[in-house]
Amino acid sequence: MSASVLILMLTVTLLLPQANHPWRITPEPGSAESRVAQEGAEAEKAWRAFFPAFRKALRHRDRAVLKKMMVPDFHFSGGGGDDNHDGDSRDEAFQFWDEYGGWVPFEKVLAEGTVQQAKWWTKGRKDATRLARVAPPAANRRINVRRGNVRWYAIFESRKDGRWYCTAFNQCCD
Repeated sequence: MSASVLILMLTVTLLLPQANHPWRITPEPGSAESRVAQEGAEAEKAWRAFFPAFRKALRHRDRAVLKKMMVPDFHFSGGGGDDNHDGDSRDEAFQFWDEYGGWVPFEKVLAEGTVQQAKWWTKGRKDATRLARVAPPAANRRINVRRGNVRWYAIFESRKDGRWYCTAFNQCCD
């Protein structure tokens, strides 16, 4: 073998990832890290079913289905809240979207996709360990939010019952 072939083989060997390398850390079965990894995998699987179903319900303005996929204390732009004091702000969100055209921006934001929510969104909150996603992906960069490069954003969270919920849809950044 020529020296150049040996050098090439050595270079390739050093650059390839070593799957069974001794310093690779894998969580102990039953450990907290193992449970978190499993919850994350289960949440990702549930997300793949949830997101298209949510988008379909939104597109059809199916309030009954959407209510099941949104949290009762849903946060939305427009200063809305639980105006009728029934412990549920979803109907007020639907009414606001009807009156002020929120349905179309919501659809457009979701058409851009989602990404795992960055830690800066929940800094200091007790529920910061929840699995969450944000749409559009540009909203996950703090600089885009600060500079007003994002007009609307939506937040989704995986809750303890193993299901995903939409928790917010806001005009950025009120």
